[in-house]
Amino acid sequence: MARGEDIMRAKSPMEQSVEEYLRGKIEISNINKFTKYKNAPHESYRTTKGAFIFPLCGKCEIYFDDEMYVASAGTVIHGCPDKTLRFHVLSEEPFVYINLYYNTVNQFTFQHSLDDAEAICKVLDKLIEQF
Repeated sequence: MARGEDIMRAKSPMEQSVEEYLRGKIEISNINKFTKYKNAPHESYRTTKGAFIFPLCGKCEIYFDDEMYVASAGTVIHGCPDKTLRFHVLSEEPFVYINLYYNTVNQFTFQHSLDDAEAICKVLDKLIEQF
């Protein structure tokens, strides 16, 4: 790829999030751990903040409006404000996850595989204790 083409390439939502963080624009406002169950009633609500969703165990479809992501340990899902969020648990085991909330105006969602999900989740569990 020529240098000019690289500069003109559109940045992925993940790259945009990293840049937002590096510019000091991501400040965590809250962190919570949740559990959803397979046969629980499906609830939905409108999101008000950005969030990084870190699944710990179980498997779940997560919908932001009509965009669907299959969430399981080893992935992170990014959600944004002003979307209708709903969960559909696929596994027999509960779907357990940690949300890191932050304020943003970005309107994109994405999913990304994590290289060291176990270590990341241990750090997040410690953060929950201190938050």
